[in-house]
Amino acid sequence: MRNMFTLLDGFGEDLNKYIKNHVNKTIEVKDACRKYTTDVIVSTAFGIQANSFSDEEAEFSAISKKLFTFTLRRSVELICFFFVPELVTLFNFKLFSSFGTAFLRNAVSQAIEVREKNNINRPDLIDALIKLKNTGTLEDSPDLNDKQDHNKATIKFEGDILAAQAAVFFTAGFETTSSAISFTLYFLSYNPDIQIRLRKEIQTVIAENSGKFTYDSLAEMKYLDLCIKETLRLYPSLGFLDREAMSTYTFPGTDLTIDKGTPVIISLTGLHRDPQYFENPEVYDPERFNDENKSKFPPFAYIPFGEGPRNCVGARFGMVATKVGLVHILKDFEVVTFKTAPTLEIDPRGFLTSPKHGINLNFVKGTVYV
Repeated sequence: MRNMFTLLDGFGEDLNKYIKNHVNKTIEVKDACRKYTTDVIVSTAFGIQANSFSDEEAEFSAISKKLFTFTLRRSVELICFFFVPELVTLFNFKLFSSFGTAFLRNAVSQAIEVREKNNINRPDLIDALIKLKNTGTLEDSPDLNDKQDHNKATIKFEGDILAAQAAVFFTAGFETTSSAISFTLYFLSYNPDIQIRLRKEIQTVIAENSGKFTYDSLAEMKYLDLCIKETLRLYPSLGFLDREAMSTYTFPGTDLTIDKGTPVIISLTGLHRDPQYFENPEVYDPERFNDENKSKFPPFAYIPFGEGPRNCVGARFGMVATKVGLVHILKDFEVVTFKTAPTLEIDPRGFLTSPKHGINLNFVKGTVYV
């Protein structure tokens, strides 16, 4: 992550310039954040400059919008993937649309071809895929806590298997980061005291580092971390987790038994807003995650990235990308709201948590506190 910071910082500066060019104007922030995350993901995954801010018709930006635009048919397909997998086979549903699949397949193929032809090495996903392609196998040891056979798993990487890795990386990183930034800005616009405290922290940390924003600066921005965690409590990127029971299990003290192979759906939205674990659960309060208060709820009551060996592999990357984007906005600008309602309506058709009518906010030149 430290090696990638310079890259993220540059895209954060592009986001800052975009906001500066739209000061005192209403912005649909999800769209602005999508430009930022598209540039971040495309660069770190494919080694390609997407140029989303400078080119409104940028190819990757247009494709990303299409991939995450939900129709009734798309919603039905995704419901089947998670809840009725038998219908997926019956009707030959695809997780990715045909145009999205073709585009990502071509992007990966061309990137690999250029890298190999010019002997280019770059610490990103494409470089890893080239190594997998050339060795032909990926040797991976099972998790130490997994009571399965500990023989090494051998997976052959070729063709669409390679493209699939990039597709998953793109999907997992794109929408989640843009949503986290957008929802955090939304909450800050309705909680000016919290916004002032956060902006003071950001400016103070940068000032104490000779006016520079560095990777180490992120660790000093404690309140920023609390704000993002509270955002993900109220609006986790995925509203549920799906798992499958690996063995038959009876809950202690009950007669409830889950048989091996049973699908288990965990509602993160319900869990994160349960008053049994979170006092005043509908209130945006970053302080519930400070060192003193976070012990008041059990660890597994808050799992925005999942938990265990199958949790979100991109959680750390997503958090860093989210923080960098927010810092570049809030160090110079204040966010206010005129059009977006105090209570957001979440799109029920969406597979990921997304506002139905967007998030329209205004940015003004911010107060300099230090």
